[in-house]
Amino acid sequence: MHIIPRFEGDGGAPLHAVGGERPDLSDDELDAVAEAIAE
Repeated sequence: MHIIPRFEGDGGAPLHAVGGERPDLSDDELDAVAEAIAE
């Protein structure tokens, strides 16, 4: 579960609307992100 703070005027839409569109990353870029998170 993730807790995402919400604020008045943030759009009030589903989380994806608040966070923006998913970035188009290559498998190598996704692996680098996963490694950074694991550290």
